Amino acid sequence: ETIVNLLADFRHFSYTIPTVRGMVIHIEDRKTRILIPRNRYEKIVKVVDGSSEQLMAMAGNFSKVADGHLVCIQNTESGCPEATQYSTQAINIEGKPRKVTGASFLVLNGSLKPNSGLLGKCNIVEDGLMVLIPAVKLQLVKEALKEMKDYRIVCGPSDGDDSQSEIVSIEWTSNDLNFNIGVTSPIDRKPFDGIPSIRVNRGTDYSNANHIIRWTEVFILKGDEESNLPGDPINMSKLSETIAKTACIALVAFLDLLASNGHNKIGLRVSANRSEMSFLAGSGGNKLAPLYSNALGQEVIATLKHLVTALQLDQHDIVIELIFHILD
Repeated sequence: ETIVNLLADFRHFSYTIPTVRGMVIHIEDRKTRILIPRNRYEKIVKVVDGSSEQLMAMAGNFSKVADGHLVCIQNTESGCPEATQYSTQAINIEGKPRKVTGASFLVLNGSLKPNSGLLGKCNIVEDGLMVLIPAVKLQLVKEALKEMKDYRIVCGPSDGDDSQSEIVSIEWTSNDLNFNIGVTSPIDRKPFDGIPSIRVNRGTDYSNANHIIRWTEVFILKGDEESNLPGDPINMSKLSETIAKTACIALVAFLDLLASNGHNKIGLRVSANRSEMSFLAGSGGNKLAPLYSNALGQEVIATLKHLVTALQLDQHDIVIELIFHILD
């Protein structure tokens, strides 16, 4: 049985598995560990809410810790009756024993019958794993995930001993910080390793006769989850978008000058908390000259003061850095 047979929606001709960034699947001797970073909780909740009563699937990531990894190979030899069949192989580091094998996805299938004589059944499907369990147990797994609790699934005969059983362990682990590696701030070369960011795909461009300025990304250096302050979390998208619009309008008159001085990538770092509101702008590892920063500062600070009322900005502790590009 292929993964397409399990998950494809032939009514809409779609086939997708939601990917949980940072999650890895480790197959060991008689034990499989599903390791989920705690900062991916919201994604897991979406996976659970989007699943059916009998099936839940999620894709993991390549594991740097594993000694090997499952791969799926399609037989494409012409004239072969098994041309549409797939086979699974495990690739591993040459000369190193394979103790931990990585897998690409997990499917929890809640169609195991109560009279099957099995507590659960774990099978390799293509380059992933399918765990067959009763529907009641699948519901318990979903509840545990929503409560951010570890869960242990025992597979094997109902009346078997430990030597006949296999464990599938779903475990919450430390935050995933393996992203934006090597990225630095254009202001002061501050490293952004492990700093979450949001790319802007449909931002508004502002232009003069020769150049345009485009907001492309925002890095969240400090957000509500780290501040431990009371109250509702701030709308980070609205905050970033408002500040970006203000900055673009303030700089549009200087685009030719900025471009001629090689300032094609600009960072704007904004800090807001109960005691202060400040900004810092730079390009190429240096602060922007007073000509630009003064014009930018007047508008940005005025916007921040307005946001104190609109978003209760003074009740939060936020540090974000917006990235702009000047294009011809």
